[in-house]
Amino acid sequence: MRRTWAVLVAVVQAVLAVVLVVVAVWCWSRGIEVADFPPYTADTTVQPVTFYSGPWLGGAIGCVVLAGLLVVDGLRRLWSAGALPGLVRG
Repeated sequence: MRRTWAVLVAVVQAVLAVVLVVVAVWCWSRGIEVADFPPYTADTTVQPVTFYSGPWLGGAIGCVVLAGLLVVDGLRRLWSAGALPGLVRG
């Protein structure tokens, strides 16, 4: 029963980690915006300007960190329950 529970929790953690990575990509794309800056004079061209939004980028980094922690904890659960074949417990 313990092994089944560990596998179930690890699968749920893996699914949540994938969802968090998708959310991180979405947050990262929302956090970087490129706009065209108009020319000052007639002889200059349009300049692209990149705007960075700290909360969106911070949220993306936080999601990746949480996803990593979920993966590490899921592997630890599987390893401690003996559900990973081929790995010898110390």
